[in-house]
Amino acid sequence: MVRDGFEVSTGAVRQHAVSLAGIRGDVAACASAADTTVDPMAFGLVNAPLAALAGSLAGAVRTAISDTAEDLQETVEVLRAQARQYDADDASARSRVRGAGR
Repeated sequence: MVRDGFEVSTGAVRQHAVSLAGIRGDVAACASAADTTVDPMAFGLVNAPLAALAGSLAGAVRTAISDTAEDLQETVEVLRAQARQYDADDASARSRVRGAGR
């Protein structure tokens, strides 16, 4: 039998959003952990110029981690909005079907 449409478990969608929100918090914490400064002498006298390179790489990593946290937050918000919309659409359709027989 061919079915039109599909079934969505909004509870599962919401639970996935909760899981992603937790991951987002962990990722955001990593961004602050990546916010370190490197002492130019950490690489010794000969390799001191490497400290500047390491610092710029750390900045790029911090930015990437922060961007990932923001993307995860956006995904959480979209999932929650989709779950609300599915529930509203289902409630509206259910109401129309029940009212059609009257």
